[in-house]
Amino acid sequence: MIAQSATSEVSTSALREIAAIADRYSATVIAEFARASADRVAEGRFFLACVGQAKRGKSTLINALIGGTVLPTGVPPVTSVPTVLRYGPDYAARVRIAGAPEWIPIDPAALTDFVSETQNPGNAKHVAGVEVFAPLPLLASGMNLVDTPGIGSVYAANTSATRDFLPHIDAALIVLGADPPISGEERALVAELAPRVSRMLFVLNKSDRIDATDQAAALEFTRRILIETLRHSRFDIFCVSALEQLQKDPSAPPRDWPALESTLGEVLAGSGRTIVHDANRRAAASAAARLMAVLDAERRTRMEPLAASEERIALLTGALQDAEIHLADLSALLTVQEQRITAEFARRRKEFVPTAVRVCRNEFSSRAAAHISSRNGPALRRALNRIAQGIVSAELQPFLACEAARAESAFTSANARFAELGSEFLRRINGGDSSGLGLLSADELAPLSLTAHSEYRFNSIERVASPASPFRFAGDLMLGLCGAQSVIVRSSEEFLDQLIETNSARIQNDLARRVAESRRTLESALRARLREAAITGARSLERARVTHAEGSAAVAAALAELDRCMDKIRPLVPDPAPSKHEAESPSKS
Repeated sequence: MIAQSATSEVSTSALREIAAIADRYSATVIAEFARASADRVAEGRFFLACVGQAKRGKSTLINALIGGTVLPTGVPPVTSVPTVLRYGPDYAARVRIAGAPEWIPIDPAALTDFVSETQNPGNAKHVAGVEVFAPLPLLASGMNLVDTPGIGSVYAANTSATRDFLPHIDAALIVLGADPPISGEERALVAELAPRVSRMLFVLNKSDRIDATDQAAALEFTRRILIETLRHSRFDIFCVSALEQLQKDPSAPPRDWPALESTLGEVLAGSGRTIVHDANRRAAASAAARLMAVLDAERRTRMEPLAASEERIALLTGALQDAEIHLADLSALLTVQEQRITAEFARRRKEFVPTAVRVCRNEFSSRAAAHISSRNGPALRRALNRIAQGIVSAELQPFLACEAARAESAFTSANARFAELGSEFLRRINGGDSSGLGLLSADELAPLSLTAHSEYRFNSIERVASPASPFRFAGDLMLGLCGAQSVIVRSSEEFLDQLIETNSARIQNDLARRVAESRRTLESALRARLREAAITGARSLERARVTHAEGSAAVAAALAELDRCMDKIRPLVPDPAPSKHEAESPSKS
């Protein structure tokens, strides 16, 4: 049986045993995952990943932490491939191309050719992994810093690359900003990571760009959103400027940088071993559960008559050919969920707009009073419209965060329902029996949160805010000279109303688009699962044919070997969570 210590720490030999068994039954993906996890745990390494939206300064933050410019940075989104920084006696780098078994050494100076969006757009070079080795004290104790592409980038492949890496993250350094503050998509990322990682640290980067008052407001807003998301207040937020630290400007204030470095040191000294073993347990549980499904399918093909296995695989193959019909039924049901969520967006926006107009107009009146005496009409219009833009932008941020959180919650429910429907579908195509194919969980189909990134950007309607028309300029000039500033004020109030109407509609449309795109992602995940089931079944059937041809003794030997393998990995398979019905049913004596 695979060894576990008294403290329930899974040994690295468990992962290697899983890899060996997976190799034996052609489950190569599971074998590679288990072997890589075993290597990492054996070396005492864990992944602390910098994650967040595009252009929050993640690469610059890592460069500042290690005290030098190792990772490429720039004005447009730069990072396109997750990049792992780990300890080594000398500076070195290597890459692995998808489908290739070996790592390829590269010059660290050529890193940009493989990880930047400019040199490797959309990961066109099919880079599967990038590692940089550096002789740095921060990395010597096993911490691997991971630079990830920004979510919400204009490059969709970047968001996908980061989401694909999320299951490998052991601890997270979530890089937020003060201007703009935490977004709905960042909040969704926090909710998605929270149950998966051992430790989360939050950084408000680029704090040098705002004054102390705005920084305090941004910090308070971020803390409140995180408390609502995590349902606790036991987390650290650090206000820093990674660029100041990297430039080593002696005149720049340290902000919370010393506290951030101290906390990272504590993570290494006090939590590093725990994080490594937590990662080990997660990897072993995941690999064991996936492998158990493969072995279940193998065992069934040995136990039942070969003709029955062939009939079952033929049934699966035929069902796959007709899968589009069944998936259309599932799609229709999820479309109803999508329409319900979208209708809720529209209803809440309708309720929000009148209140927002009233609040924003009151603040506008208060702040506009200081400018009304101006006799320069064109300048007055520009000043008042800038005030309106700032007021509306600030008012919409909480609305956006709240609506995004509600969308996440609604979509999670739809996702879980879709998983139930998908499992029923698998039961039907497998003759009412779920063994071999297994059932689907919502998390297995796709991330629980909306997978599509937000494209919402505040529309300042500059063509109205700063009109280029000479007729408007002349008219405003006359209104100012004639003392008719109230006409310009009313026009700016109408502009404020237009800002609220336009941008709240953009928020609603953006969330509706994300729900629709994420629904398509779920359907694609189910199709992939069906293809996987067909491939697994075909391989299992082929091995069964060989075994049956060798006679009953060979079948008995194959079953005995499968039983031994299953007994070895069964202790690592996590107990299934009770269904909602089971959880709510009273226990029977």
